[in-house]
Amino acid sequence: MTGRPLTVDVHAHVLLPEIDRAVAGLPGHERQRELDARRNGPAALEVSGPMVAARIPLLTDVDARLAAMDAAGVDVQIVSPSPSHYHYWTGEEAAAEVCRLAADGVAAHIARAPRAAARPGPGAAAPPRPAGRGP
Repeated sequence: MTGRPLTVDVHAHVLLPEIDRAVAGLPGHERQRELDARRNGPAALEVSGPMVAARIPLLTDVDARLAAMDAAGVDVQIVSPSPSHYHYWTGEEAAAEVCRLAADGVAAHIARAPRAAARPGPGAAAPPRPAGRGP
């Protein structure tokens, strides 16, 4: 370190295409996409779509992430899965798979980026269980 305080970005995400592939075509997926589009509204989608598209390399490519961190003077990022991977609408088996993919994907991403650290996301929690089933 250079004697300056450590700069930590505590709100960084990673995009994990394997999660999108895992939920594509599941019952309820298209309905959820329609609900998300309706909830966000066309004006927000018009702005956020290109904004996210322009940032995909920063959300998927470790070298791009580290270069952006260097340019911003960030020493460490706390990385979690993108909220777009929080598929609350899935059934128990699919939810467990999403959690596993999220945990594995974040771990693989930060393993390639020594200055990134994991933050709890959907993969950090135990897979959901129906009420009454217990731990």
